[in-house]
Amino acid sequence: MKNKPVKFSLKISLLLLLPAFSIAQQNAYLEDWNKEQIDSLRLIWRTTVNDTIRMATARSLGWYYEESKLDSGLYFLKQQEALAAKLKLRLWDGDALDNEGYELQLLKNYPNALQAFLEGIKILEDKETEKNAWRIYIFSKQENPRIARLTALGWTYSDVAKLYHATGNEHDAIASYYQALKIGESINDSMLLSNSNQNLGFTYLDLDKLDSALSCGQKAISYSNVQGFQKYRGYMLRLPGMIYFKKGNYGLSKQYFTEAVRASQQPNVVGNLAYSYLSLGNLFSVTGETDSSFWYVKRGLEISQSIGFPEALDSAYIALSRIYNLQGNIDSAFHYQGLAMAVKDSINNVEKIKLFQNIVFDEQLKVQELEN
Repeated sequence: MKNKPVKFSLKISLLLLLPAFSIAQQNAYLEDWNKEQIDSLRLIWRTTVNDTIRMATARSLGWYYEESKLDSGLYFLKQQEALAAKLKLRLWDGDALDNEGYELQLLKNYPNALQAFLEGIKILEDKETEKNAWRIYIFSKQENPRIARLTALGWTYSDVAKLYHATGNEHDAIASYYQALKIGESINDSMLLSNSNQNLGFTYLDLDKLDSALSCGQKAISYSNVQGFQKYRGYMLRLPGMIYFKKGNYGLSKQYFTEAVRASQQPNVVGNLAYSYLSLGNLFSVTGETDSSFWYVKRGLEISQSIGFPEALDSAYIALSRIYNLQGNIDSAFHYQGLAMAVKDSINNVEKIKLFQNIVFDEQLKVQELEN
């Protein structure tokens, strides 16, 4: 009996702290919690029965785990969506669907990712979504309902563009990025402009449009510096590293990859840390520094296995196969080549791609019917 007042007091204190945590961040929309704050948020999640507080806490935990523990991130974002739908908070519902789609895309569940994105866009394009916008400061510092809705919509276009790029729909990817950039410019959102330029740069990189990619990368870093938000800085630094690697400027490439590793030493961006290690490993392989190459690739593999990033695993297995082949260790080279092929098969599952294409086709038919 003696512990009850203390526990109740602690619970109330944590509930009061949650809005303060959000306001204190550099950018309330792009949540970036430290470990101590996450421990407090987990305690709130376990103890509170208030649906709106649970919804906000689920979003925070989903953001924290979105690129470190994919299944956990998806679980919390689905909780946000369910609670938002129950409370009829459409802005929070559309926001949850965007982040769900992002997480599903990382897990290579392309059909469900697309469905989440399309549902989110439908909600966020509706001006009625601006009504009943609870805790609006998370989406708009000015607490402007229109800006709040467009912020979430802009990020959804930027995220669905990554899905189109991942499935080879480059035309749709670039069009969606430009839609996100247009919204970002209209509401003067430097982080949306930074993120969209960054990801558009990676698209141009894969299309071998290196000058366009570099221009986007420079804009991304510039917009990020304006905001002062550092969570995705490692991603931005890796982009010019990859561009200079393709250009054959290994000195500058190494410099950017090393900075990307340094910028990604946070528990909630370990996905980019894995990719940065793998990038350095590939670079050292090309320059003949086999021992360094092996160390960085193994480190990237360990992180990829811990978080379950299929593409990172594929890259790590291919790199290790190449290194063992150069060393003349044919058995190990074949072993890792086999692992890479198994991961590729799971990524390129024919039925998943077919279902994704069917959803796109159905959506195009709906649009056509509306136009008619």
